[in-house]
Amino acid sequence: MQEDGPRHTVPVHRGGKGRMTSFIKIVSYLFFVVTLSLALALGYLRQNPEFRHRWFASVCTCLVSNQPEQHAIRCDLLKDVRGDVLELGPGPATNMECFEGKTSITSYTGIEPNVFLHEVFRNKTAHLSLPFPLELKTLEGEHSGLPDEMFDTVVFTHVLCSVHNATQVLAEVDRVLKPGGRVFFLEHIASPPGSWMRFFQKTIEPVWSIALDGCKFPDTHLLLERFKNQGKEGFEVMYHFFDAPMPLAIVKPHLMGHAVKKGREAGEQ
Repeated sequence: MQEDGPRHTVPVHRGGKGRMTSFIKIVSYLFFVVTLSLALALGYLRQNPEFRHRWFASVCTCLVSNQPEQHAIRCDLLKDVRGDVLELGPGPATNMECFEGKTSITSYTGIEPNVFLHEVFRNKTAHLSLPFPLELKTLEGEHSGLPDEMFDTVVFTHVLCSVHNATQVLAEVDRVLKPGGRVFFLEHIASPPGSWMRFFQKTIEPVWSIALDGCKFPDTHLLLERFKNQGKEGFEVMYHFFDAPMPLAIVKPHLMGHAVKKGREAGEQ
């Protein structure tokens, strides 16, 4: 009886399918674990403001120390800062190096609601040559309680994206700024309507906001257009759009500029 020739067996093929099935199971398991971990972390951040503020303070400090290319942009914007200065949300003293040796500043007041950034701010400013009195307060930008028309200059950078009420913040800026006073601002913003980047920004915004303590992707230029009519006599507002040298493409869209409060300057007759 003639023996059958060599047969092609399927174990190898079956083994390939088995390995693929195992790989899919492992990937699915890892995806589940990562997704669950992120969900739990975001839930914890959302329910624990103190931990969220502490986390955000760490993120801010890390980002500032790793973005030296933004320093020149900020300092160019703030080169004409003078008089009694109010800064909203100075964070980890991000802009203070731009004020080093600046004799045109007579006093500086910072209002920073995140107390976990205060120590970072004080440690950094202690090593800078700042020829003016310095004060840091734990206040909200919407309701600072500071006296009317107290400041010659107001500064805010990367602030309007995360405040509770940006319109109220700008109303407060108007209230505390002297006539003829100036506002300097730098903000990351939403991409233009209809763009893929805007779609992506708005899609991840709910998660982004929790992870970064309220930060969103606002249409800040619309706020600034309304700011032109703020108060009794309004503001002259000038700004331009640009892509900032940021590590993530999603936060590259920016605007920066300044505004001047109309009306008679303090001291004029």
